[in-house]
This record gives sequence, structure tokens and C-alpha cells, in this order.
Amino acid sequence: MSSEAVVATTTWYCDTCGGEITNPEQAFLQWIVGKDNSVRDIRIVHELSSTPTKKPFGCFIDEERERQQNGGRVQDYGLEAYLGSDGLMYLLSMSEIGFPQSRYMSLFAGFMCRDTKRFESTLAEPLQRV
Repeated sequence: MSSEAVVATTTWYCDTCGGEITNPEQAFLQWIVGKDNSVRDIRIVHELSSTPTKKPFGCFIDEERERQQNGGRVQDYGLEAYLGSDGLMYLLSMSEIGFPQSRYMSLFAGFMCRDTKRFESTLAEPLQRV
């Protein structure tokens, strides 16, 4: 077991554009809830006013397209809500609503410490850039 201290994450990367996010107030955790209430496409994205993309919906999932093509609904919450001890408890509670385990564990590790490389190989469902 390593004796190194765990250092809190201070930088995240947008799962849509790959850009760096250094202020959690400029990001959201976003996911799609399908018609059958399954959860998919969990991602960290830039907040609309901070997005580097030119799309009208920025780095967010295109809600209208998702609704029309798959009948899903997009849900999101500010990234800062998942930080600190209260945020950790909130994130833990989200495992009960059906977040895919591999992505959930990756998020959990990413919110807890900077060194998440060891978790990357466990992702069964890598994110696709949109």
C-alpha cells in the first residue's frame, strides 16, 4: 500500500471537447436517462458560458436531438455539487440510480484524487466525443 497522500483533483477534462476545466463552477456533470430509466453517457462538460465550442448548446449534450432520436432526457448538475465530503456522499448516492459501474468508478476516482490512470483500463464503456 502506498504511503503517498491523496491530493484532491483541481483539473478536469471536458468529455465533449477534451478541454481543460480548472474551475468546477464552470462545469457540469451530465447524463442521459433513457425511456426505460437506464442511465448512459455520463460526462463532465463545460458550462455554456465557458465552452470553447461554437455549437449553440456548447459542450452540452444536444437535448433536442437526444429526445427525437432516442426518447431520452438529459439531466445535469453543477460539478461543484460533487466536491467535498457532501459532494462525495451525493456522488455515492447516485450509484443507486443506475450509473454504469465502470463510468461511476472512474468519476469517483477522478473526483477523489489526481492520479486516475490506474482506473482508465477498467472502463468497459469509453466515452465517445460528440
